[in-house]
Amino acid sequence: MQRSVWAGNAFVEYELTFKKVKNINLRLSPQGDVRVSAPRRVPVGEIDRFVASRAGWIDAARRRVAARAAAAPAPCTLSDEQCMVEKRQGITISALEEIGYKNGWITKEKLLASAKRYGKSPYGEHLKRVAEGKILY
Repeated sequence: MQRSVWAGNAFVEYELTFKKVKNINLRLSPQGDVRVSAPRRVPVGEIDRFVASRAGWIDAARRRVAARAAAAPAPCTLSDEQCMVEKRQGITISALEEIGYKNGWITKEKLLASAKRYGKSPYGEHLKRVAEGKILY
């Protein structure tokens, strides 16, 4: 059941589940949602007070979750095998502009324009190194 409790200066919303547990358990999901499981015999008011008393910990944990999410690398859009090779070998594969340049389908200027469009991302830096002749396979 969804609940909310006033904790100092803000409401804390949480999902309450009654289970066969001995203690009140408070967890934070990877998305930052608060989940509480409690023994069936514990009154809801006591659970609300417990959650309100842990408001400082909840705020700090939510900040850690947000920081971790911001620092996490973007998910790989390639197949699992391609992501594994790129991560382990430290090389970029499936760079369409690189393939076009190597086969003579696009000029060095177009390759550099693509690199500029991608900016300082790893992909843009890879294209710059290809144009400069620093990457040879």
